[in-house]
Amino acid sequence: MATAQPKVQGAAVGMSPKEETFWQLVWYRFRRHKMAMVSVAILLLLYFVAIAAPLLAPHDPMEVGVGPRFAPPSWEFPAGTDRLGRDLFSRILFGARISLSVGFVAAGVSMTIGTIVGAIAGYFGGIVDEVLMRICEVIMAIPTFFLLLTVVAVFERSMLNIMLVIGFTTWPSAARLVRGQFLSLREMDYVEAARSIGAKGGRIVAQHILPNTMAPIIVSTTLRVGGAILTESGLSFLGIGVTNPASWGTLLEIGRHTMQFAIWMVTIPGTLIFITVLAFNYIGDGLRDALDPQLK
Repeated sequence: MATAQPKVQGAAVGMSPKEETFWQLVWYRFRRHKMAMVSVAILLLLYFVAIAAPLLAPHDPMEVGVGPRFAPPSWEFPAGTDRLGRDLFSRILFGARISLSVGFVAAGVSMTIGTIVGAIAGYFGGIVDEVLMRICEVIMAIPTFFLLLTVVAVFERSMLNIMLVIGFTTWPSAARLVRGQFLSLREMDYVEAARSIGAKGGRIVAQHILPNTMAPIIVSTTLRVGGAILTESGLSFLGIGVTNPASWGTLLEIGRHTMQFAIWMVTIPGTLIFITVLAFNYIGDGLRDALDPQLK
C-alpha cells in the first residue's frame, strides 16, 4: 500500500516548494497582513505626492493673495486658503516633503547610532558595556522633548538640524535594544565556532551576529519613523520647527488660531499626520509578524 507523502514546509503555509528562501517567506507573511499592505500603498502615494509636489501644486505655496482669505475647500482650492490667501493644498504638498523626510532621516540617524553603540556594548561587555549603558541612562533620564526644545532653541532651525537633533537625542533606546540582542547571540554555538577557527571580532559581528539582529532593527526603525514625524510636528506646533516651507506641524500651529471659523486649516494637516503615523505603525506590525522566527 502506498504511503502518503509528507508535505514540505513551504506547502504547509501555502507556498510552492521552490519558494523556501527566508525573504520569500517574509514577503509571503507580510502580504497576508492586510492593513500593512494598505499602509504601504498609502505611504507610496504620499511619497510620490511629496516628490512630485512642484508638478502637482497649482500655486506657489508662499504666494500671497492667490484667493480670498479663509476660503473653504472648493474645486479651485481643494484645501481652502489661509489668512494670507495662500493655497493650503500647495502648502500641504510641499509640507509633506518636510514631514516625511524628517521621519526617515531622523529614524535612520537614531538607529545607526543606536546599532553601533549597542553592538559594541553587547559584544565586548565588561567595562565597555558599563560605560556605554551609563551614558545611555543619563540621556534617557532627561525628558527627550525638553532636550529637543533646548537643542533646537540653541541651533539654527533648519530642516537638516531638526533631523539631526531628533536622531541624536533618541538613539539610547535603540542602543539598548541592539545590546540585548547581541548579549544573547554572542553566546550561540555558531559564534563560538567562528571564534574557534580564529575569526576576528569585527568579522564575527558583521557576518554572524548583526545579520541575525536585523529583524528587530528593521521593525524598530519603521516604528521610529512615525515617532520622528510626531516629534517634528510637536516642535513645529510649538513654533520652533521648519517654517519655509511649512511642515504639517507648522500648518497645525498656524491653523489652531482659526479653529472656530476655519476648521479645515487644522483638520486636513492633522488627519495627514494621523494617517501617516498610523500607516508606519501598521507596517511595523506587519514586519514584526513576518520576521518573527517563531512563526511557522
